[in-house]
Amino acid sequence: MPRRRSQSQTRGLLLGTVAVLVGIVAMVGFSYAVGSGRAKVSTLGDKDFWAGNADRLAARIVKDKRPFLIADASPNQARDIYLQHIGTSDANGWLAISAGPRKCSLRWDSGGLQFVDPCTGAAHPADGSGLTRYRTYVEGNAVYVDLRTKVP
Repeated sequence: MPRRRSQSQTRGLLLGTVAVLVGIVAMVGFSYAVGSGRAKVSTLGDKDFWAGNADRLAARIVKDKRPFLIADASPNQARDIYLQHIGTSDANGWLAISAGPRKCSLRWDSGGLQFVDPCTGAAHPADGSGLTRYRTYVEGNAVYVDLRTKVP
């Protein structure tokens, strides 16, 4: 005698349809929450990024007589930064300075030991005073930059 398949097929089709509808409702709800600002997706990924080995970076900055430029690898490429080391080898000597927009990115003037804005001609000191700077810290021998925290 053949097995009855019509009931199991009907249940499977019904359960599959319900699961798809629940998934669609969940995605629409999440999209709405993100779009309205009720849900924050900025917590995805690491808060800080590892810029490199503190000893090697400091030696390279001294040797090249210029700060180390770190290009933004994200699709919008909006956050190129200069990693600068001034003074002692402790964490207080590290600075992360915004290089500005790519079309008008800051340039390092090694003769004057300053940053120069090629679009306005404005000069800024080596410590980036007056520019957007981000929090840096050293853990072990690693330099980290927190692009979510601006410092004066």
